[in-house]
Amino acid sequence: MTGLSLLRPLPPSARILRGEILFEGRDLLRLSQAEIRQLRAREVAMIFQDPATSLNPVFTIGPQVERVVRQHLGLPAGDARGRVLETLSAVGLPEVQGIARSYPHQLSGGMQQRAMIAMALSCRPKLPIAEEPTTALDLTIQAQILNPLQGPRRQDGPPLRAGQGERALAGPRVHVRARR
Repeated sequence: MTGLSLLRPLPPSARILRGEILFEGRDLLRLSQAEIRQLRAREVAMIFQDPATSLNPVFTIGPQVERVVRQHLGLPAGDARGRVLETLSAVGLPEVQGIARSYPHQLSGGMQQRAMIAMALSCRPKLPIAEEPTTALDLTIQAQILNPLQGPRRQDGPPLRAGQGERALAGPRVHVRARR
């Protein structure tokens, strides 16, 4: 819920009663919904735990990632498609043209998770947040999933924020949030 409270896709029954969430000197809890929408994807991006419930089963991967890029960066269609393929490749997916034309159910769990990571990183956010992105995957796949998040693009930026499940795999640029 902590990660969700940053960008406010909270369930209707959830309430933030007090406190502050500071990002670059701004209290995110005091921002309007319109200001939060401007912040999403460009500055802060969320990688959810279960791609099967986050990816839309009726659309192929490419258009889903492209929609994020076009909505948040305003890129023309051709540039957006190029960004999609570049980002899918950056997260270690093979044959990105084929992946972009695939439906989520046609991909393995690890490939679905990488597609979710690509979607989150496609706008090159300053702060990507991973809400236990590898919980249901074996250790080998977990390391493959976390690698793109710790890659060269992240070296000079802020550390990735990850859930407690990734503690054993966390590298020097990953901050693991403990549960309370």
